[in-house]
Amino acid sequence: MYCEKCGVKLEEEAKFCLKCGAPVAPAGPESFQTLSKPKRKRSKAPIIIAIVVGVVPIFGILASIFLVSLGGAREAARDAAREADMHIIVVAQEMYYGDNGVYYTSIGYPSIIGDYLTEAPRDPGNNTYIWVNNTGDPQKFCVYVALEKKKGYYTASHNGNFECSDTIPTLDNCCFHY
Repeated sequence: MYCEKCGVKLEEEAKFCLKCGAPVAPAGPESFQTLSKPKRKRSKAPIIIAIVVGVVPIFGILASIFLVSLGGAREAARDAAREADMHIIVVAQEMYYGDNGVYYTSIGYPSIIGDYLTEAPRDPGNNTYIWVNNTGDPQKFCVYVALEKKKGYYTASHNGNFECSDTIPTLDNCCFHY
């Protein structure tokens, strides 16, 4: 005979379980359960395994679709940062021009522009900001960068900021649109 509550084997004449203190039902047809071992509760492991095997891959697929869709947003964000950097360069150059009557000149991309830009901006991705040599004509300047999302170039020049896709910018034609 076994305790209905805790499943411990009981003495034949026991009236209470020595382990849990539960009263023991008298033997007879109405207490059939006391004659055999109590049933164990069904394990929830198969349900948990089914959820893990079925639901987790779905979340993985949805997450990968979401991350791939963010790629375009990242490219657009880097392009926006590039455009903001080009605006900063134009402002610094105009301030330099206002004080000196010429634009800052350099053979390559400078690390500073006088006291007006103490640290030149760097590309947020893997592109490079390209400074067109303006040492031969300090009345002009052209800086450009390749865009990722829009495909083309964004420029900073003595005529302002421009976007173009057809030609590589030069000092004489820094993507000007007249």
